[in-house]
Amino acid sequence: MNDKRKILIVDDVKTMLLLLKSCLAPDFHLQICQDPKAALSRLQQQTFDVIISDYLMPGMDGIDLLSQAKSCQPHCARVLLTSDRDLTTVQRAVKEGHISAFISKPWQNPRCSPVLQNWPS
Repeated sequence: MNDKRKILIVDDVKTMLLLLKSCLAPDFHLQICQDPKAALSRLQQQTFDVIISDYLMPGMDGIDLLSQAKSCQPHCARVLLTSDRDLTTVQRAVKEGHISAFISKPWQNPRCSPVLQNWPS
């Protein structure tokens, strides 16, 4: 039996998905999605423990995605990933997205160091 927690990562930037995957893959069962609408479809088909979503994406922002995710998976932890430092964004994320955590980009993680060394400037 696989007891790893299931995480859905949603970001329209493929390199960010690969970076997050390389950081988290050893400890979690991961699925990645570049399109927030496709992520919602996946949330209706599978159960996840955590959803990590970027804030700025075409078609739907991460707060809207996490808000809708709460409706279909209310017990799932919701994490917003963003470089936006605007307090209004954070307040909206807490109120509408019911986020469990907020991760500011860029971040430091020793496990990601080999990937970050090759990260485009």
